[in-house]
Amino acid sequence: MEQSVSESTPGSSVRHDFSYVGNGITYFGICIRTFLLAIITIGIYDAWGTVERRRYMFGNTIVAGHGFDYHASPKTILIGRLIVIGGFVALSILVQLFPPMSFIYLPLFVVGMPWVINRSMRFQLRNTSYRNVRFDFEGNYGRALLVFVGLPILIPITLGFAYPWVKRKMQEYLVNNAFYGTSKFSAHLPIGPLVKAYFVTLGLMVGALILLGILWMALGITDALQNLQGQSEEQILAIMLPLILFYILFILMSVVAFKLFAVVLRNTTVNAMNLQHGHRFSSTIPPAGYIWVILSRGFLATISAGLLIPWATVEIHRYKMRHMALLAAGSLDDFVSHHHAAGDATGAEVGALEGITDGVFNVGI
Repeated sequence: MEQSVSESTPGSSVRHDFSYVGNGITYFGICIRTFLLAIITIGIYDAWGTVERRRYMFGNTIVAGHGFDYHASPKTILIGRLIVIGGFVALSILVQLFPPMSFIYLPLFVVGMPWVINRSMRFQLRNTSYRNVRFDFEGNYGRALLVFVGLPILIPITLGFAYPWVKRKMQEYLVNNAFYGTSKFSAHLPIGPLVKAYFVTLGLMVGALILLGILWMALGITDALQNLQGQSEEQILAIMLPLILFYILFILMSVVAFKLFAVVLRNTTVNAMNLQHGHRFSSTIPPAGYIWVILSRGFLATISAGLLIPWATVEIHRYKMRHMALLAAGSLDDFVSHHHAAGDATGAEVGALEGITDGVFNVGI
């Protein structure tokens, strides 16, 4: 596929558009094979499937004529998962035998969260390369503790109004500790777009709750639920259908609200990113278009009983890449590789369970 290359500003930088050239059929084949072999091997093969899926997605993500590579070892990922599972099982047994020990969950979460974030990002980035130069992450435990555990305390204290600022600091931490070879990424996010998106999201949620409250009263759901006893199956079904519709609408409105903020966060983060030597990035994902892609693909994946999830994953990734670009200030051949051992996958697997890290291309979404 031919790459789009153009002058973004005469004499200053060259624009290289990202693109995704993979297809849903091939990715579906990888996913279904992984699923079947994981069943046969009691989940063991999923580590190999994870690597294959990421290699396919990364390798088919193209910028300036080159794709990305993923180098993680399936055995390393498997060992990381076994350690995580063993730790959860041991902790559960300990709590069952000594119930007062249940209090350790919160301290473990507080102490472990910064470690998980740093190890997850380090493992994923060190196992990702572009043009034979690997990425890296050098986060600091104390700073991660402040940003991801300390600052969120401000959200309930400020009745939620600190949320945009906290998310801004989290994104800056992730970007400012990332490297491409020996070259450092940096970002200072403007707070204005995040505040605006937050209040729009808040307005949508409040409006949704008001509309759903009116719908609840109009359908008489409260009275109907109080009179379920003694009703026939047909009457119960007639009562439950509006209730199910209510929850579906609430979920859809929640998805729209949260994805709206997420796409603005991604655009703001990527647009603020700089790579040493003056290279910059651009993300112009239209919020309305992205929400439509999410909802439409999610709907098709749902009615297909999950069979179209691989296709939906590919289409969503393709849409994001279609609106992303590298604004190169000079040659891309001048970067120097600085290889570190990737380490074990324990933190990365805990991070995956908690939704902390999904890969290098999913900043902010």
